Amino acid sequence: MNQQTSHSGNYGFLAGLLAGTVVGAGIALWLAPEATAEVRGRFNASARRLGEDLRSKGNDLRSKADDIRDNVASAVARSAHDVEEFAVAVKTERRVL
Repeated sequence: MNQQTSHSGNYGFLAGLLAGTVVGAGIALWLAPEATAEVRGRFNASARRLGEDLRSKGNDLRSKADDIRDNVASAVARSAHDVEEFAVAVKTERRVL
């Protein structure tokens, strides 16, 4: 029971610490409006760059996936053709025998 109380106390402490951090950050931003605008601007610019980077990487990944798909499709088509040729050759041999 003592151990269970200890765990609950730890979670309560962490929740209080997190709440205090959020409240403190909010008060700091409220008291410094110019800094808030600057931070918001930097955040927006960073978010925009991140979005552009993700979009670019997504397009690169899509292109590579398309290339892989095309290569696999070609390999499957070649293999199917080889199997068909082999089957025809086997049938032809059986007729001769």
